[in-house]
Amino acid sequence: MKIEKITLFKQEMAEQDNELILKVTEEETVPCVITNKALKVANELGTTRSSLVTDLMQLGGSVDEDKVGDVEDIKILTSIYVGYIGGQILKGVNVYEEDAIYTFDEFVERYNDSSMEKVLLYQKLITAEKENKFADKIERSTNKTPNKGEKK
Repeated sequence: MKIEKITLFKQEMAEQDNELILKVTEEETVPCVITNKALKVANELGTTRSSLVTDLMQLGGSVDEDKVGDVEDIKILTSIYVGYIGGQILKGVNVYEEDAIYTFDEFVERYNDSSMEKVLLYQKLITAEKENKFADKIERSTNKTPNKGEKK
């Protein structure tokens, strides 16, 4: 299992040379990995509402321009938040302790990657375990086109 890293930060608007700019504050790099315990914690916190497997089936195990729109932005952010929780758990943070981790709203305020970076991270998190080829199995099981010699 590969552990990804994400950078969280707050943004503030400031004026510089008569131009409005976004100023980055409170920057931090945190680990991001989806674990079973992170899924459980996210469910207990009421963060997750659907299965990540369902989302993976919507993408078909790969990111291309035709399928990116099939997964809602909030599901992608939720999955990345689950990865954030997983990273905190692996760091030894007691995620049940008050203020030990960011709430979903606090996380969304601090996670500011581009849309494509979010989708790519989402894919990496969902398909992290390459040994079991989970994404390939899902893609094959959802393939609507019959293989050569198969009935339609």
